[in-house]
Amino acid sequence: MMIRLCALLILLLCVPCSSLQAEDETRPYRLEDVVVTAPTGEDTMDLPASTTVITRTQIEQLPAREIDDVLKHAAGVQLYQPWGIFGPDSRPTLRGFSQSRATLFMKDGMPMNRVICGGAKTNEFPLEMVEEIMIGRGMNASVMGTSAMAGVINIEGKTPGEKTEAQIKGTYGTYNTSSIDGGISARLTSKLGLLAGYHHFDTDGYQSWSDDWVASRIEEWSQLDAKGENTVANFKEAIQDKQIRTSQASSGRLVFSPNGISGKTHFSLDASSWNNDVHNSMRFSDNHQDRFRTALTLKHNGKIDVRAGIFYLDEKFSFERPFTPTPSSFNLADSRYYYRVKGQESRIPLKDYAASANLAFPFGRYQRLVMAGHLRFGTIENEIHSLNPDIGEMRKSDLMQGKQITGEATLRDEITFDRLTLSLGLQYQWMRVYDAFYEDTSILEEYDDRTDDRFNPKFGLVYRLSESLALRGSVARSSNSPSLMSMFGIFEQPPGRERIGNPLLESESAIGYEAGLELHPSQRFMFGLTGFYNDLYDWMESTEARADLPDQDLKENAVLWQNVDRATTAGMEIETNWMPLDGLKLFANYTYTHTRIDQFEENEIRYKYHTATTTHNKEKEGNQLAGQPRHSANAGFVCAIPRWVDVSVTARYVGERYYDVENTVELDAYTTVDLKFSRSFGRHVKASLSVNNLFDETWQDDEQHVPPGRMVFAGVKISY
Repeated sequence: MMIRLCALLILLLCVPCSSLQAEDETRPYRLEDVVVTAPTGEDTMDLPASTTVITRTQIEQLPAREIDDVLKHAAGVQLYQPWGIFGPDSRPTLRGFSQSRATLFMKDGMPMNRVICGGAKTNEFPLEMVEEIMIGRGMNASVMGTSAMAGVINIEGKTPGEKTEAQIKGTYGTYNTSSIDGGISARLTSKLGLLAGYHHFDTDGYQSWSDDWVASRIEEWSQLDAKGENTVANFKEAIQDKQIRTSQASSGRLVFSPNGISGKTHFSLDASSWNNDVHNSMRFSDNHQDRFRTALTLKHNGKIDVRAGIFYLDEKFSFERPFTPTPSSFNLADSRYYYRVKGQESRIPLKDYAASANLAFPFGRYQRLVMAGHLRFGTIENEIHSLNPDIGEMRKSDLMQGKQITGEATLRDEITFDRLTLSLGLQYQWMRVYDAFYEDTSILEEYDDRTDDRFNPKFGLVYRLSESLALRGSVARSSNSPSLMSMFGIFEQPPGRERIGNPLLESESAIGYEAGLELHPSQRFMFGLTGFYNDLYDWMESTEARADLPDQDLKENAVLWQNVDRATTAGMEIETNWMPLDGLKLFANYTYTHTRIDQFEENEIRYKYHTATTTHNKEKEGNQLAGQPRHSANAGFVCAIPRWVDVSVTARYVGERYYDVENTVELDAYTTVDLKFSRSFGRHVKASLSVNNLFDETWQDDEQHVPPGRMVFAGVKISY
């Protein structure tokens, strides 16, 4: 059926359709100009940080199904996505910072990074509801956000227009994968607009396990079989399950504009819910996420520009895994449960509150002041239920809990002298952790309250040599507090690799240097070159848990959060866009990234109620940070043939890199090519055919899993 559907769509795309498009024949057809502006309306050449803005039109042209598929084609962005679109999450990173918490993710100016882990899940927001994506690289990319060490990614959602509009889109493809998107935008009154959307994703899934990893497990479990148990057979049976994801998202936005839609002031009330269920290719291995967000924001453009808001997040997250053996803890009496029953379930409810404000206004003739404030409060419970082998039942075994408040205030002065713009900033950050404890069936361990604060200066300059050429440079300091999960959590990421919190974790900081140029000789051509260097201090990294701890399992399948004394990231980003003809746009970018652990002393760590000192940290000095290739590149073109078809071709190269900070698992380089064909039938119907990973390249982002390979999708979108 899939072959017939693709053949039908190809036929429709290739057959002339002048009668359906006659009403559009007189309208000139051309792609967007290369020159872009920031969401504030500023030319990106005037910003102190390298910035890329991706518009709705560009998003429509890419063979992208989720926000991550758009981000990965930008210079400097690396993406950890071992299951492709079928996984529980992904982790975009910038400029060699190996943890996604170093990038500040924002939605309509409000932070998305969760207090629980510091990171964000971009697939929470359906791509059909996104109007624009801005990627700002480096520590000078944002005046707010404790996570903006590597840069900031801001997602602007759609807003109600002047007319009532509605759309519905359906796609179907490989592995019986389907998605449905629906949305409506209505003008209720001259001052009140409404936007609502819904997204549903479903699939039969695929076999995600790496053959090499399966073989290594079988070899290890064969040793257990010699002791009297058929562990290998149970393991083989358990991994017959497929990687499956089912997701539903709904959102609504009510916009009140006191002076009408074209006015300068807009109040928005947003609410969204997201349910994401993932079965991780193994019996009794599941992730469940239920998330509700609401936000009230103000946006005012005038003599004083204001962007402010408050938001609330309520989430219930849980994961399950089977009862599994390790060679050091093998027990013949327990072996009857291996891979046959659920072994552990973690239930992690959390609440997250935030308030932020950003004001910008002229100060005198040559200056512009920017003032920003941000306050965040979050709570976490990590409740673990484990199998009691003696009775064969799940019982509550552990509970970890904590609360955290973070705040910051920023003042930035932008001074313009003819062609030179200076940016001077100072940021104050503060953190408090309290009411934290660990409890098991016999012991209650209370942790000391903690506070920390930092001052971070920032300096940047932009010099316009001409209208078409700008030089920029900056130096800045940034810092970040440990997340609640990195201090008190125990969770799997990916399945089979347990990450352990460390209550003794300290705040991290970095000093970043950047210099570059941006050239726009015409509306059709852009060239950018940026070099960067970052010194990281007390960088928070999850590493093998090698210490004198009583729980021997930690030495084999777990990693524990520690502070790396000093690390370095450095590199270069080159990007260009060229439109040689109306309807043809070419793009390419290349990123070189060097990362290194310079100093990693032995740390005192805390696991549950045990305190110990690590034993193998020094061995990691000289290693690369995980998941960061030396070389990566993207290239492609978009060709719009009037009254016929739009064609998009994108290629991505990712070089060799290490899965772990121990540098024991090296991942091969790979190249993928994606295609998209789309055609409009009149003004209301658009059909598309996309092929992801055209040449069915096999690659890995971790040692256990392989992505789904070549996937073909056909879709139809109806708009009114």
